[in-house]
Parts: sequence; C-alpha cells; structure tokens
Amino acid sequence: DVLKGNGAVPETMNRYSYCWNSPLGLVDLDGKLPTSEVALGPFFWVQKYYEDALKSYEEQRRTVPAPEIPENLEGIPDYTEEVDAWIHEKVVEFRTIKNANVVGMAPKTITTFNELNVLINFYNQVKTEGAMDIKQADKWEEAFGFEQPTYFIYHGEVMEPGTLGNITFGYVGASLYPDWALYYGGGAVNMKRWDIKYIFALPMLPYYGDAPEDYEAIKKGIDMWNQENQCVD
Repeated sequence: DVLKGNGAVPETMNRYSYCWNSPLGLVDLDGKLPTSEVALGPFFWVQKYYEDALKSYEEQRRTVPAPEIPENLEGIPDYTEEVDAWIHEKVVEFRTIKNANVVGMAPKTITTFNELNVLINFYNQVKTEGAMDIKQADKWEEAFGFEQPTYFIYHGEVMEPGTLGNITFGYVGASLYPDWALYYGGGAVNMKRWDIKYIFALPMLPYYGDAPEDYEAIKKGIDMWNQENQCVD
C-alpha cells in the first residue's frame, strides 16, 4: 500500500495485505483504499455510500477509545462460576421457548410461532435496558444479585461489565443463530448509536461496523459455545 494504516482500523496496518483480506468483494486499484468498484459495475452511488460509511466508521474509532483494563489483579473478584451459571440458565430459558408445545396448532405452525417468539424475547433481553444488558448496574444486580463491580475476572481474564455483556450475547446467541447474524446485530447496535443511515454497509465494514473490542468479545462468546457443544465422534 502507498498509504500508512489507520490505527483505529487494525486491518489497515498490514501494508502487504490486499483489501483487508477480502479479495472477492473488494478491489484496490491504487493502493490507497479498497473499493467495490469492479463488483458493483455502474452502481457508483453504492460505492460512494460504502466509502462514506467507512469514513464515518473510522471517525468513530478515533473518538471512542477502547476500555482500559488494570494490570494489577489484587483485590479483583472472580465471578466465573456465577456468570457461567447465569448464561446456562439463559440458554435453557430460550430453548424452553423454542420447544414449547402450543395446543391446537399444527407442528409446522408451532415451529414458526416459537421461532418468532424466541426472536422477540432475545431482542427484548439484549437490547439497551433489557434483562441481558448487564453493563447497566441495575440489570447486573438483577442477574447476579450483588452490586456491579468496575472490574472482575471471568475465566482468568480481567474485564468490565460491557465486555462480559458482549460475551454473553455471543454465547447465548450462538445457541440460537448463526455467527454472522450475531456479528451483524452487534454492528447494527453500534451503527445505530453513531450513524444509522449506514446500516446497510455493515457487511462491507471492518468488524461488521462494530468496535473491534466488542466484536472480539462477541467472538469469544461464540467460540465458548462452539467449544462446549461441539459434536464428539
């Protein structure tokens, strides 16, 4: 690349990678910025929309710093057991809704009804001020029964409540939906707070338009679910 990378978007820091490792959907004709010009053909307004969305995303990353985590672990509580018990309860809760039997409905209708019911309930719980929005102090206390800490340890890692909220979103969500849907959902929430008009550009943006640390936390939750529930031959 002829330009140096932008620290707010880690993919741009490798000057020898091509199109942020997405060569099938993007092209880089001058070494300055990946675009979708070839893939989109004459639809240059779509390209402009994407480029404006990318600029908006980069501006957001420059103005919203990642949370700082203390290096000294002394006095930081370990809530691994409590959190694991809570997220497993959530998985059971949504499975119960998904497998509920509705008297008087045909089997296919019951399946459709339950899937819709799960989607509505999941959205209502993970949205801002929902039951799973444990970055909010009151929701944390409702979930765990004690005051929300500033920092704590979960599976050996020091984190703050917002990071855990994304991990639990990824873990519980992975029991219900494909990975891409969860990444898209995280990016949509972030973009809604920043600039909702770029919501349709999320699949083309780094981290689906989400903050890198939030994306990684969601991925951690998804990976935890997959590792605990992988099939054993």
